[in-house]
Order: sequence, then C-alpha cells, then structure tokens
Amino acid sequence: HAPGGVIDKSRLLFKRRFAVDAAYRIWKLDILGEANYGKDHVAEMRTNVQGYYGRMDFNLLPRKLILSCQYDFWDDGLEETGDEHTFSGAVTYYLNNQVFIRTAYAYQKLKDSPRPNIGTLQLYLPY
Repeated sequence: HAPGGVIDKSRLLFKRRFAVDAAYRIWKLDILGEANYGKDHVAEMRTNVQGYYGRMDFNLLPRKLILSCQYDFWDDGLEETGDEHTFSGAVTYYLNNQVFIRTAYAYQKLKDSPRPNIGTLQLYLPY
C-alpha cells in the first residue's frame, strides 16, 4: 500500500481460486477434507495452483481430548519451489470450552522434500 492510499498494482499477486470442502461425523470420528484449484498471476506470469488436505479427528474424551492426523498437498505451479507434501498429527486438550493446549508435529520429508519437520506447542487463550 503506497502513501496516500493508492494501491501499487505492480506488487499485487492476483488469485482466482475454486474450493470445495466437506465434513462428516461417524461416532467419535470427524472426517474433513478440502480441494482447491485455480490460477495465480502477477504481471505476465501465470501459474496453475492446486492443493488438498484430508483430516481425521478422533474425540477420545468428548470436549476434552482430541487426536488429529492430516495429510496436505500443495502445488503452487512453480518448478523451482516443488510440491509440498506434509503429514501431521496433533493432540489437543481443552481446559474449558475456549481454552486449549495443543502439541503437533508436521512431517515434511515426504517425497524427498528439503523442508524441515516442525514440532509445535500451542496455548490458546481468547480474551
């Protein structure tokens, strides 16, 4: 955003995307997924993008303890960045209906990816 409120269009990346998502519950198991496709463009460069994820949440203790696993795929259409394939898992414990603690691990070494694996610990405190 340039001074004076004028948008510098040369720095914008335009995105045209289409997405579909779904969720289904069976007993204590939530199954979720999303797929998206589109085209990004900046100046004269155009790339076709696509991505999807599939996720399962198992409510071990309803409203208290949830086990999750997810697979993500993302292709930004650029040859030099490569596709992203990630498998992740998490354990979430709810202290009450809004506050939770989550530990998660993302394994990104699928398909010989140079990206590092990532572990996180989250504490969510809304105010």
